[in-house]
Amino acid sequence: MTATTAARVTDAVKVYGAGDTSEFAFAVPGLRLLVVASVGVAAGVLAALRPARRAARLNVLGAVAAE
Repeated sequence: MTATTAARVTDAVKVYGAGDTSEFAFAVPGLRLLVVASVGVAAGVLAALRPARRAARLNVLGAVAAE
């Protein structure tokens, strides 16, 4: 990590407790967040495809009558 990156990370978020003067820096890596969110969305879509296709082929009146 370069000095300028470290300075930006330190300045990103500063949290001060009650009477505490210590700093806590928190930074979220944007690219990693984007990759994790994309993988999660892709997994959700793939997991929903099979039930959705099955429901689309279902005869609604027959399903209601069977209840």
